Amino acid sequence: MPGMKPSASTMFTSVTTLSLNVRLGVHDEAKMVATFLKCFPNVSCLHIR
Repeated sequence: MPGMKPSASTMFTSVTTLSLNVRLGVHDEAKMVATFLKCFPNVSCLHIR
């Protein structure tokens, strides 16, 4: 759900490369990307398809 804040139990600090399939034409999916990325604070390489 967009706007949710991740908790310590939902954060994955060891992930540095992340790949996502996102339908950017779907408004809710596009908004969810920012919220989802908060769960991966150490991502240095992001692939969006």
